[in-house]
Amino acid sequence: MTNAVSLFEAPVREAAPSAGESVGQPVSALEPVPVNDQPTYVQKGFEPGTPLEYVDREVEGGSTRVRTEELGLVRVTVGPPTSYEGDGYEGYMVKGSELAALPAGSFLDKKTGEFFWQPGPGFVGSYDFVFIRTGDGAKTRIPLSVNIGPRKHDNELLLPSRVIK
Repeated sequence: MTNAVSLFEAPVREAAPSAGESVGQPVSALEPVPVNDQPTYVQKGFEPGTPLEYVDREVEGGSTRVRTEELGLVRVTVGPPTSYEGDGYEGYMVKGSELAALPAGSFLDKKTGEFFWQPGPGFVGSYDFVFIRTGDGAKTRIPLSVNIGPRKHDNELLLPSRVIK
């Protein structure tokens, strides 16, 4: 017998709404919400068994910074899972000074705090997010920056071009 997990045994995920209650509000509206001091973890690559890596905050109380390359997968656990009814996560992309819905191609599990995003072609640059965790009746915020660099091409994977005469 193997230890393989069938599709029927995969974990059930509960999506957070793509647009939380605070969409359109200024980012400054979240300043009174304390910053969560729980660790953030990132999983790199597409393999499900890849171990989680701890990510340090660059400044105390500041954003956690995650780096990937264009067309890469962003898989971040922004905080600990929630366990009580009514507790959970909501997430926002920061656009200028406003809170916006999470980007296309992203998914936030509202119970586990896992954020997945596979940015499409052309998503190069820095993207700021803020996640709100409600647990035991208290709210905390988790700032996250995702830096996406240009995709590095492996010349061995490129197909040779043909010359048309």
